[in-house]
Amino acid sequence: MEWENPLLRSAYEQLGRRLTLIQYDGRGTGHSQRDVTDLSLAAMVSDLEAVVEQTEPKVTELIGQYSSCPHVLAYAARHPDRVNRIVLFGGAARLWDAMSAPGTQALLSLIEQDWNLFVDTAAHQWMGWSAVEAGRATAEAFRGAVTPQMARASLQARHRGGVSRRRHPANGARESSGGQRGGCDGHPSGCQGGDAGAAPPGR
Repeated sequence: MEWENPLLRSAYEQLGRRLTLIQYDGRGTGHSQRDVTDLSLAAMVSDLEAVVEQTEPKVTELIGQYSSCPHVLAYAARHPDRVNRIVLFGGAARLWDAMSAPGTQALLSLIEQDWNLFVDTAAHQWMGWSAVEAGRATAEAFRGAVTPQMARASLQARHRGGVSRRRHPANGARESSGGQRGGCDGHPSGCQGGDAGAAPPGR
């Protein structure tokens, strides 16, 4: 659904001139299956693996933005021989930690109180308050991509899991791994549009 946003579509079209670009909506959002219950990191990485397997590239270049950054990091740790490089934008390995600031939590609380106000505010913060049309288009895309209930469930899943670094016991090298932690006791919310794109080199 991000292709419907003129600003994002322009960025994707520019990438498409150099790469074979594949973009997909994350589970529970957009044009993907909506009636899902498993929103864990493992499930999201499994979806990314399925997309890559369908395209059958020898190596991939992965783009992770916002909520899909942990998915890309976990995939790259699991398949280092298949990933040429990754690009991460606006996300974190443990997304809930990055969203713990009081201002962010205040914004997230609007999901429970006023969904439309949350969507409008989040979209304009993302695109920039001066980008009026782009912000409006992004807000409409958010509304079409995810329900408040799915947003709540998604953030609950992110609060429980993330990606961390650990030392491999055999060689001492650092690797990334998916982690789980205690149950969610914060505001259950979240918003996810497009997910990680697998971009096989087109050169």
